Amino acid sequence: MLRLRLNAWRDLGKTQPAQAGDALFYDSVNGVWLASAPDTEIDHGELLASSLLDDDHTQYALLAGRGTSQVLRGGDASGALTLYNNATDQVGFTIQASALNPSADDLIDIGTASRGFKDIYMTGEGIGFRAENEASGSMTSDAGTVGRLWYGTDTEFLYVDTGSAVKKVGNNSYATVHTNVQVEAGIDVSASIDDARNAVWQLREEASGDILDVPVNTTATTVTTINTVPLPAGNYRLIGIEA
Repeated sequence: MLRLRLNAWRDLGKTQPAQAGDALFYDSVNGVWLASAPDTEIDHGELLASSLLDDDHTQYALLAGRGTSQVLRGGDASGALTLYNNATDQVGFTIQASALNPSADDLIDIGTASRGFKDIYMTGEGIGFRAENEASGSMTSDAGTVGRLWYGTDTEFLYVDTGSAVKKVGNNSYATVHTNVQVEAGIDVSASIDDARNAVWQLREEASGDILDVPVNTTATTVTTINTVPLPAGNYRLIGIEA
């Protein structure tokens, strides 16, 4: 018959009584079994080497990698998963060693309206890249967004932010000329083009859309229409197509 001599205390000095959930450990010096907080006597390094390599807890990520894929989630509901590459949470690189794919096609954004990325460095093609869709009257220039591109959903033109103005790319119309008496009309286009001499110009009658055969002289900043006779009463628009 096996008999165990049990000690109702955690230590031989009887300073800590046994508590609910304690485990039993044998004190070979005094020949008694003592109560003990579970696993306080077990050091991780004392486990068998073969046991240390066992992947028994698949609910945790294995940094060395598993034979099957691993899924990391943040909160149980809508919590985010935050990854920092070092203790400062601010500097350094997080290295992506393979293709970065969304969970479904055409579903996931990168960044938000209030948490956008800064510069994106690429050596390959921007396949499938599209300009931002916006009505032309809603585009706003800003000194901090030079080079921003829009597609005008109402005009079907491409626009770029110069930092001080929203400029139509390639095909620009300029100031309307209201006249029926002028033989020459000089129009300053410096706000819309760097050098007016690098564009082809024509004058169009607004109501009919007719193109007038009117010669022009250009400087870097000004286009001057040269009319042999005064223009008929009406509104006219100068159109420049940049070369």
